Amino acid sequence: MDESGAHDLDGQSVASSGTRAAHLAGVFPRKMGGGHAHGGDHAPETRLHSPQRSGAQRKGDRARTFHSQWQRTHVGDDRHRPGVSHRAIHQEPEFRPRSRLPNDAVPVLRRRGGGATRGTDSALSAWAESVRQRARGKKPSSARSNARWFRNHVSRVRDQTENAAERQHAAGAGQRFENVGEAEAMRQGCSFFIISALLATSPNGTAQTRSATPPVMPEKAREVADIQILQVRGNLFMLVGPGGSNSLVQVGDEGVLVVDTMTDAAADHLVTAIRTLSDRPILLIVNTHAHLDHVGGNVKVRNAGVYLATGNTRGGSGASILASEATLNRMSADGSPYAAEAWPTDTFFVRQKDLFMNGEGVELLRQPAAHTDGDVMAFFRRSDVLATGDVFTPDRYPVIGEGGTIDGVLAGLNHILDLTIPEFNQEGGTLVVPGHGRLCDEADVGEYRDMVTIVRDRVQDMINHRATLDQVKAAKLTLDYDGLYATPDYNGEMFVEAVYKSLTSAAAKSRKK
Repeated sequence: MDESGAHDLDGQSVASSGTRAAHLAGVFPRKMGGGHAHGGDHAPETRLHSPQRSGAQRKGDRARTFHSQWQRTHVGDDRHRPGVSHRAIHQEPEFRPRSRLPNDAVPVLRRRGGGATRGTDSALSAWAESVRQRARGKKPSSARSNARWFRNHVSRVRDQTENAAERQHAAGAGQRFENVGEAEAMRQGCSFFIISALLATSPNGTAQTRSATPPVMPEKAREVADIQILQVRGNLFMLVGPGGSNSLVQVGDEGVLVVDTMTDAAADHLVTAIRTLSDRPILLIVNTHAHLDHVGGNVKVRNAGVYLATGNTRGGSGASILASEATLNRMSADGSPYAAEAWPTDTFFVRQKDLFMNGEGVELLRQPAAHTDGDVMAFFRRSDVLATGDVFTPDRYPVIGEGGTIDGVLAGLNHILDLTIPEFNQEGGTLVVPGHGRLCDEADVGEYRDMVTIVRDRVQDMINHRATLDQVKAAKLTLDYDGLYATPDYNGEMFVEAVYKSLTSAAAKSRKK
């Protein structure tokens, strides 16, 4: 090759002699020159060094080579691979230019006319074309359905044997779908919302919840012999007595487990309500603490059950009664109003005692020096239900009983928050059965804990300023909470007094040490 024809204007190697002959024969139009890789296939008259060419020639060549409308004018025009020259010698049809694709367009590897090309249509357009063909009952064209892959196919390079009719068919398909992206994206968005609405609706037309656990509906509670029965979850039932005390009952094939037995007056009604839930024997009673409104029915409920031998037990007839050792000490102390038959038959002093009954693990958690000095909470692990006793009472201010402290109450409330897990937006999830009041979840416990913390800190601040009990009570530190938690039997002033005595007593003990 001579020196003048060795390189093109941009420094690329010139095309083969066959391609130059095709240019000389007039196969390629002048304006097709911009479609070759790097301008390496220009006609012979353009292959002159810059000093030998006129300004008009160079200007015309630049217009043909670099004009934007002749760059990548069709989805199938994929021969612009750097370093690969044009192999076809036939004339390409003229295609209408198309705007630049967005950056998020997804290249789609497709088969057309026996060749593999990487198109620049988005995956959405290809999907839309297939869906539209199936909806109309049409099969893909024979050119596509009969396409085959061969070993001599190279990505971005067409087969030399591709005929003009197939290219024209592909060009028409490309023009039809070049603007389908936005329309199909909108259709897909509408389809997404329609499908989501269908999935969110059960076959009977009712909206499904986020959890498989059915929601707790208070209006579904029924009343049996002055006892209100509310199914909490599965085989767990919350029973509310006439005086407002709550019991939690677990039923199953093994038998019945009862957490707290209400008062002696409500015990017969409690047994009647339990018999409507299960005819299995009452095997175990758990006492959360030693107060009459929670252990008063021990004798009657125990006699309605059968004896189950356990570890540290006193034996006897009827159902076993399990409680903390401190509760037994309180109930068996001199001058106690409880008969020996009502005392716990089995006790524990560790922080946690584990049981397994009716196919479910039950954790008995001792909370020392909270409401009393013998508080126990029962956590049913599979059902995710926690019975707290009077450590948590959402319908009134905390009562600080024998051996209890305000700091112990706060520790117990924080323990409950550690055990509970909300389902969504701090609602649902672990359900909490308090000693008195409504069925709750973690959000209810959190609000109650915050109230107790604020009142406790207010009282402590006045103690730090040497305020007397009368001054603290006159300050009305619970005024903003009285509407929610004050009751005729236990108001904010009484709660403030209990907090004051608890804090000052703890301070006096610390000074003695």
